[in-house]
Order: sequence, then C-alpha cells, then structure tokens
Amino acid sequence: MQNQTQQQLLLNYCFGHQQSTILLCPYGMMTAYINHSRKRPNMKIQWPSDLSRSSNHHPDWLDLTVQELWSQKQTAGLAFEMVAFRDIEEWEEILLNYGDEWEVAWQKHVDTYTAPPDDGYVSPMILNDATTLKTQQEQGQNPYPPTSQIMMDTAFVQSGEWKDQSGKIQVSQLVRCQILERRHGSSYKAKFSDGQDHYVVDGLPREAFEFKNKPYKSDIHLSNSFRHDMRIPDEMLPEAWKNIR
Repeated sequence: MQNQTQQQLLLNYCFGHQQSTILLCPYGMMTAYINHSRKRPNMKIQWPSDLSRSSNHHPDWLDLTVQELWSQKQTAGLAFEMVAFRDIEEWEEILLNYGDEWEVAWQKHVDTYTAPPDDGYVSPMILNDATTLKTQQEQGQNPYPPTSQIMMDTAFVQSGEWKDQSGKIQVSQLVRCQILERRHGSSYKAKFSDGQDHYVVDGLPREAFEFKNKPYKSDIHLSNSFRHDMRIPDEMLPEAWKNIR
C-alpha cells in the first residue's frame, strides 16, 4: 500500500497478533459492544469446542498458512466462542481483556494525545434539530459548518416525470442537494443530481432533508484517533499463521 496516512476505525473491532498479518473481524451481533478490562475481565475468546454449534467454523483453516487462507473464496470460515468465567449478573457489563499490547498502546495514546485544531465541526445530530433550513443565498451570508452537507431523501420526490427520466435514482436514498427556495409552510425547492443530470424539485417537506458529515470529516477520521486491534491470546494463535518474526 502506498501513501497510507492512517488506519481505519474497523481495526479497533478486529483481532490480530504481533506474530501474524492475519486480522480477524467478527461480525456477530453485539460483539462490537464488548469493552476492555485488564483487571476485571469476565469472559474470554476461544476456538469452538463443539463444532455442532459452530457450523461456519472450519478447524482445518487453523493449519493453513496466511497465503493459503488468502486464497480461500469463503471469507467467513472461522468462529470464536465467547466464554464467561462465571455467571454474569443481569445488567452487568461484559468485559474482555484485549491484551497487554493493546493496554500499552492505549495508555501511550492517552498520555500523548493532543486535541486537533478547531475546524468548525458541529455534529449533524445538532443540525438536524433545526426546524427550518437555509437557502443557498442565506448560506452565503451565514454558512453551515464546513464539515457538513445537506442531503435529500429521494423517497420524498413525488415528480413522476423525474422518476421516469432517472434510470439510476428511483429508490429511497440520500443525495447531495442545494436548497434553492423556502416556501411558506416550511416546504422547499431543491436541486440535486444523479451524477449525470440535474433535477429541480419543489414542495419538499423539511423531513426530506438530512445533514450528514462530509467524507472524512467526522471525529473517527481524525489523524490522531486511537487505532489498535484486539489481541488473539498466544495460546490460540496457530503456528501456521506466524509469518512475522
């Protein structure tokens, strides 16, 4: 990879090991909500002990090299069991030890973190509370934050002529738009594009519009955000996967 500037948020939800380039990213329900605790974990991960309960786990993959794994057409072929150390009380948080290397990396991040320069960021959740929207002309005098953009939900477009002309945007989706006019009763005239042609639609309600972050402008894309995989325990790492010495 050339010109890599930072790592993606997904890394925080994957499991890796310092001796391997393998990265395992679970996709099961609720797995992303298990937080870290070095001192008081109440569960652990392990390879399935009963294959009858893990139909998507292929134990033979544990004997494949990294190159052999990479050539597998099926990408979801491994599974973890999440095993509690004891009975977990109702409403008790489920905690996993992410590993010593994760802990060290986190403490270093906390100790060295500095706040980034203010770029005028405002959460779209706050902007979406506004009952009225500014037109393009009004934004020229009082613009919205530079990190946000106004999107329009095409489900609110009632023009049969537009639906017939557009071969690509005929279902509900958010597209970038410009607010041209605001009518009495909080209806709007807006302009948008399907990537080829431009369309102007009138009579749209406030609910048709939604603020979103511009690409790479949310906090998760800050250059100094914490990024580190959770660690696979040493005893779980197959010998065949060890390609970093």
